[in-house]
Amino acid sequence: MTKPGFQVVAAVAWLAMAAACDATGELARESASGSEPSSTAGSASSDAIDPNRVLADLSKEYPGFAGYSFDDPSGTLNIHSSDRNIDAEGVRAAIVKLLAGAGEELRSAPLQVLPATFDYQELHASYEEIEGAIFPHPDWVRFVYSDIDELNNRVELAFEDDASRAWAVGRIAALGVPPDAVVVVISPPVRNDVGGD
Repeated sequence: MTKPGFQVVAAVAWLAMAAACDATGELARESASGSEPSSTAGSASSDAIDPNRVLADLSKEYPGFAGYSFDDPSGTLNIHSSDRNIDAEGVRAAIVKLLAGAGEELRSAPLQVLPATFDYQELHASYEEIEGAIFPHPDWVRFVYSDIDELNNRVELAFEDDASRAWAVGRIAALGVPPDAVVVVISPPVRNDVGGD
């Protein structure tokens, strides 16, 4: 089970990274694709920064980079990599830069490299290919979310019921995405209770 502290730190880091990337203007912008995954539904824009693309670009600079995570409560910065000889300190510096002020505590955090099978470029390519295959989808398909799961080194998709899941599995199987790079699960709908009663 993910600890609440990790979720808060990860959410703050993700938002800070997107804001920092937007402010620097250094990163590629997501093009409008005509479909809206749940993570951008209602706010899709041709000018929106895609944090997944930012991390895929980081993987180009540091081959093998597969993502990062924080070990709560120890505060360890985990660099996930398919290359055991990755320049972990270089990746740390790049993450601190991307996170701007929110990443300063990472300069002195304990650091460890965790093994991964797929680098972030591969995961991001699979993610985009999968999303292209499932969006748009029939009205009866009950999609919940999609995510690049750095901790488990795979793309994760969630649907509300078995029929929707089976439809997605069939679409994905035709793509040739490595089976270990994707998991399709059943999940209840995600609720957004921001500021609710």
